[in-house]
Amino acid sequence: KGFQLGANDYIFKPYNHEKLAAIVEKRIGDYCYLRSSQLEIVEQERLRAVENMARGVSHDMNGILNDLGFGFLVRSELNDIRELIKNNGQPATGLLEKLDKIDSHCDCMDEAIDLGVGLLTNLQAFCQGEIEEKELYLIGDIVGIPFNIFKKKFANLGIKIDCELDEVLMECRKQDILQVSLNLVRNAMQAMKASEKKELSIRLWEENEQIFFSVADTGCGISSDAQIKIFQCGFTTKREGKGVGLASIKNIVEAYQGSIKFETKVNQGTVFTVMFPGYKETQ
Repeated sequence: KGFQLGANDYIFKPYNHEKLAAIVEKRIGDYCYLRSSQLEIVEQERLRAVENMARGVSHDMNGILNDLGFGFLVRSELNDIRELIKNNGQPATGLLEKLDKIDSHCDCMDEAIDLGVGLLTNLQAFCQGEIEEKELYLIGDIVGIPFNIFKKKFANLGIKIDCELDEVLMECRKQDILQVSLNLVRNAMQAMKASEKKELSIRLWEENEQIFFSVADTGCGISSDAQIKIFQCGFTTKREGKGVGLASIKNIVEAYQGSIKFETKVNQGTVFTVMFPGYKETQ
């Protein structure tokens, strides 16, 4: 009856204490192994589901972003307007300047779309087991891309920018460095939304065969409770956040044998500093 109800074993009295302990230990071990195997199967199934979803999302978002790439059509219309203005006399004050601003916004839109397509293409390739080969880059050109994308937001939020990027060579995947800089700059911008003083400072330099990239803001800072969880996947202090950005950055940096650290003061600001091994030129 006991076995029918699910018992693992049956021990007769009188029993030996050592034998009883060995049987209990064996049964616990069997249970833990079975439980671990079950959890591993569940995790594998979950990862397969995530992979399939990522492939689908990547494919669909690629199409959506490419459909949004109509900046060249807007520029064509702008050029027609300019020609009409030239052919019909003196334009209204400031009209040409406004057209130039629209043209500039189209450039930012194109860069953002290219960035989104690149990230999704990278995700799709990763899901298919393909990894982009590392190449030699002047990474100042890469970490500077977020400035063009967020240029309008910086102006609207009244953020003062201080940017100093040395010419630094690094063997890397462009999307990796772009993802690191994009997330750090976006986080800094969001941290200063409610700040009176809004200053964003970005530095890129090489020292002692190491590459350093830092992003400093004058935002709300990070509370002591949040500091120990800040790089955990799923942890976020933002209402609309997903808790993915900093965890992804940490994974990317450590994949390059680098490190990331931060210094923060509540209501004064935060500095994130990323360190990568430097590029050594070989003959």
